[in-house]
Amino acid sequence: MSRFISYNFVYQKIETCLISRNSMTHQHKTPISANKLLKKICGHALYEEFRGDLQEQFEAQSNAYGKLKARLWYWREVFVICWHFYNRKEANPQQLPGGPSFPLFGKHFKVALRRIWREKLYSAINISGLSVGLTCCLLLLIFVSNELNYDRFHQNRDNIYRLLVHSIDEEGESTAAAITAAIGPSMKGEFPEVVNCVRLSYPATGFFTNAKGSKIKTQNIHYADSTFFSIFSFSLLAGDPATALNRPNTVIITSTLAKKLFADEQQALGETITVNGKDILEITGIIEDSPANSQLQYSALISFSSLLNKGLFLDWNGGWNYYTYLQLQPQSDIDQLRQRFPPFMYKNINRELEEYGISWQLKLQPLAEVHLSDGIEGELATKGSWGTIIVFSSIAAVILLLACINFINLSTIQAHARSKEIGIRKVTGATKEHLVIQFFIESGVVTMLAFSLAFIIILLSRPLISHLFGNTLQLLVLSNIHIILLLIAALLAITLAAAIYPAFYLSSLKPTLAIKGKGVKKAGTHSLGSALLVFQFVISIVLIASTLIVYHQMSFIRQKNLGFNKENILVINLQSKDSRQGVETLKTELRSIGGVIRLGASSEVPGNGFTSNGYLPQGLQNPIMIHALDIDSDFLSTLDIDIVEGRNFDPARITDKDAILINETLADRLGWEDPIGKYIERNGKHEVIGVVRNFNYATLHQQIEPLLFTQKPWRGFSLLSIRVNATNIPSTLSQIEARWKDIHPNEPIDYYFLDHSYNEVYKKERQQGQLFMAFSAIAIIIACLGLFGLVSYSLNQKIKEIGVRKVLGAGNGNLLIILNKSYLTKVIIAVVVGSPIAYAAATRWVRSFHYHADISPQLLMLSVAIVFSFALLAINLQTLKAVNRNPAETLKEY
Repeated sequence: MSRFISYNFVYQKIETCLISRNSMTHQHKTPISANKLLKKICGHALYEEFRGDLQEQFEAQSNAYGKLKARLWYWREVFVICWHFYNRKEANPQQLPGGPSFPLFGKHFKVALRRIWREKLYSAINISGLSVGLTCCLLLLIFVSNELNYDRFHQNRDNIYRLLVHSIDEEGESTAAAITAAIGPSMKGEFPEVVNCVRLSYPATGFFTNAKGSKIKTQNIHYADSTFFSIFSFSLLAGDPATALNRPNTVIITSTLAKKLFADEQQALGETITVNGKDILEITGIIEDSPANSQLQYSALISFSSLLNKGLFLDWNGGWNYYTYLQLQPQSDIDQLRQRFPPFMYKNINRELEEYGISWQLKLQPLAEVHLSDGIEGELATKGSWGTIIVFSSIAAVILLLACINFINLSTIQAHARSKEIGIRKVTGATKEHLVIQFFIESGVVTMLAFSLAFIIILLSRPLISHLFGNTLQLLVLSNIHIILLLIAALLAITLAAAIYPAFYLSSLKPTLAIKGKGVKKAGTHSLGSALLVFQFVISIVLIASTLIVYHQMSFIRQKNLGFNKENILVINLQSKDSRQGVETLKTELRSIGGVIRLGASSEVPGNGFTSNGYLPQGLQNPIMIHALDIDSDFLSTLDIDIVEGRNFDPARITDKDAILINETLADRLGWEDPIGKYIERNGKHEVIGVVRNFNYATLHQQIEPLLFTQKPWRGFSLLSIRVNATNIPSTLSQIEARWKDIHPNEPIDYYFLDHSYNEVYKKERQQGQLFMAFSAIAIIIACLGLFGLVSYSLNQKIKEIGVRKVLGAGNGNLLIILNKSYLTKVIIAVVVGSPIAYAAATRWVRSFHYHADISPQLLMLSVAIVFSFALLAINLQTLKAVNRNPAETLKEY
């Protein structure tokens, strides 16, 4: 006899027992000695299984042939089983019952790899879907880690606070990050808890000129106090951090800027450069470029004392252009310190503001919270958002969940086909522990392959990822031990989720039930699998609907009548004092260019909103905050902004220098039915000579606020807007650059187009739309992959049924309806559940815009149509192949 009894032999023996099983009216006692032998050789667990089957057959043998023959038959069956186990123990001692040993793991691993190779389709679906889901989660993990680690590199980060001012007046409340210059130093002198303070000016754009006359346009130019390096831990590559900014007219530049200005950056220290063609600055330090995860981005830091002789407002009640950071004593009682702020503010400013109904309150914001704070005006840099983190983290987690659902569903339905395998393995001696380990190893191998593929995808697609997130993601964050532990936990959780059903349920089935396929539900019939499939398509509908609505809103923004014409408007920055004072000369020269239609100067242009100041309109007792724009008489016509009442500024009228224009909103807010001739006070009385039609000068997130126009810019007009002919823009630009160079040979021209700048305002929304589109595509692909796998597996089980139906006369159309029905029913349920969720989520996002498009039912219908189309494609790719097969072949094969 062979040393190994084949699976078929054991299967036949058990089937023989099952066939002859009959219900008995009484039981005959089996041989006790035979039972003891069977229990000793096979172990307790398998003994109970075999004894139950043999007992029933023994009853049948006793009734048919008598007790003696039945006992002889019983002994023969016991000897056959024991002979099998005896030989198996000799040949494979490592597989003895009593727990798995190390050699088994290698065997299980090989079996897992062979199974993945044998089941190529389902393995590809599992690995590809899971890797895409893991890629999304890893990206979000990196993104969130970058966002949460902003400004964490500063040595004193726990004791650094940003100073905010919360203003309260009759118009409402607001919190500003840009405050007046005197508050910080006053606090340092008043409160012992304040160790140091540093002020930075709002970032400016300018140009630097070296000794050879080379001009370099530079962004993020700040004025900073000499205490900059005492508070922040930026690296100074050359120079003394204690003295680099303690004298007027000194500057620290970055290594990158030094390389542009000088052939050798090491020689830059001690050299002089000119800023905006006017101020001569000595380079006293070379600083390392600001890290990407810092809110403070700089190219040059000019000593704050350089501002003292410029006639600027640096007292308590003027010049809201400075950001103040405080370093507090370690272990300071912040709550106690805040309680002393009100009397401090009353003494310095609120006593004067009290008669106007205005009050200022100080707030301390920890440095670590700055990047993700909301609701603060005049921010220093582009901010992150907790809302963005939560939304995209949730989406990524859902994408991973969709992939895991596919993994779990396919693992579960495959378990049905493995029921006979499990039964036979148990008959041949495999214990429950062996089977559990096998299932977990198989699941773990698939998960590990998916993780590896996810990392490869991330490494290969970094440029695309940075474009989508609008940020340079630092993959080095993966070296963080906490993140490594989180990834390991995720790997184990996914492995557990996919393996727990077959590992613990199927491995506990009785061999007789497992071999016959009883106790295991058919593929796609279990309620959990159906619920998971419905959940996948609910998420797909929500994401696709959200994508369509985001793009619909962005299209609305592009097409909305803003009240002015932003197309073909070239905006030139007037950076130096000379260019600002010579703006009329420049306008005269540029008018002679054929491609120039109109041009006008202003202090700002529409897009992000205008500055505001306190004004006292006629008839009011207290001042109110009103947005203000300084313009010349040509600006409104250049941007096609209409005057609905009164007239525009007239250069020929000297009195118009003190006159003002107001918009319709301000006239309505003041209740002025006839505003012409009324006045508004600020440094004198200013007569209203015209009313301007409302236009959206801020983003569409905000409603149009009160606005007035003056002809008195503080330090001259800083921008020149030029409407150019669209027919030959390159030629017009060349002529404008040539005229500029003739008039301002020492200042490089810096310009941009207004429509491009306006579109940049909605960069965040566009990125959200792109991410929604990417996530939606991934979600629907994963859902359809899972559906494809389920349908494919289900058809393999029904292929004989399909053949029989075709033989009996069923047509292809009827078969398609039958096969599509159950899955499309689940998609319909997903539509019913997902559509209200999509509508509610989209409505909430759209209403963040004061001006927004209506959510059309057609958009939801389109998202449903997209989901149905992909679902039908996934189902019928396999179904059409199955129904078109020759029934003779299928019946013969199966």
